[in-house]
Amino acid sequence: MLVGGCPDGTDVALPAAPLHYDEINLRGAFHHDRAEVDAALLLLASGRVDWRAFAGETVGLVGLADRLLAPAHGRAGKLIVDPWA
Repeated sequence: MLVGGCPDGTDVALPAAPLHYDEINLRGAFHHDRAEVDAALLLLASGRVDWRAFAGETVGLVGLADRLLAPAHGRAGKLIVDPWA
């Protein structure tokens, strides 16, 4: 997944072997503009949208790196990071 908001005309160099031999798929992800983010935060803050609908498992800092590298199984949700868990 490519994420980063690169300016128009930016080129990215990648090793071709993993794409071919490991059959890796590469996708880009579009971000949202500031007004869209502000609107989403207002919906969440007002309670009109329940943030729990997007919540996945809670993970502590100790297990965070492993959890981010692990493939997702079942329903996907945003990780809740609790530094004290």
